[in-house]
Amino acid sequence: MNEKADINFEYGLSDAAILQKLGGYLKQMRLNEDMTQGTLATLAGVARSVVSSIENGKGGTLTSLVQILRVLRKLDTLNVFVVEEPISPMYIAKMAGKRRQRASKASKPKPYNTPSEW
Repeated sequence: MNEKADINFEYGLSDAAILQKLGGYLKQMRLNEDMTQGTLATLAGVARSVVSSIENGKGGTLTSLVQILRVLRKLDTLNVFVVEEPISPMYIAKMAGKRRQRASKASKPKPYNTPSEW
């Protein structure tokens, strides 16, 4: 079974097992970039022990995770958390009646401010 399909079975795993898997994925991402833990830590602005802890499934902060993903150019993996609310047809119909049909007539031109008036 490939790793993508493996993710579908996470509900049966303990929190510790999920952290272990996520740490393994992050480690593989780092190795794919041919980067040491120390280099990643320096570029991410975290301690090497933080990178090690996360990779070993011991946990870490969300901030550290974001910093690490940014360096690995993998922030797009967080897109799974984006929930797009569908726009209801009723809202679309309601807003259609409020669209501007024409521009308003300007009553008089606005005075031009010179740089000395800024």
